[in-house]
Amino acid sequence: MSQMNLRPFLVDDDIRHKIASIVTYAEQNPFTIDQMLDRMNGDIKPPGDMDEYTCIIPYGNRVVFSIEIIGDVKRRHLTMSVNEDGKLPSIVAVEETIKLFGFENELMNCKLGFEDISPVRKAISVMEKIN
Repeated sequence: MSQMNLRPFLVDDDIRHKIASIVTYAEQNPFTIDQMLDRMNGDIKPPGDMDEYTCIIPYGNRVVFSIEIIGDVKRRHLTMSVNEDGKLPSIVAVEETIKLFGFENELMNCKLGFEDISPVRKAISVMEKIN
């Protein structure tokens, strides 16, 4: 029988304050389609390389949150990864995290995907249209 190792997920008042700061910053500094194209071309840093968009949630959960505007569509974009090669965050941790960052829909009603962080690490990507 295989063994499942769940990673602790701890959110205290300091983490809640950091999340609130990230959400406020992201709302005031959304990424436009032009900036996203510049990012793909390596002309500007991705949000994951900027402290203003990034949070570490104990123990080893890394979250990046941004707001993106593509044409008339504005969306929340959150990626979550863990600090262990070949592993992903638990679904429960992702579900709780999107709530903390102000997502209005349940995880199953958001656009989901994976993003490569390195050859041996991936992040879970969650996007939600803002009405």
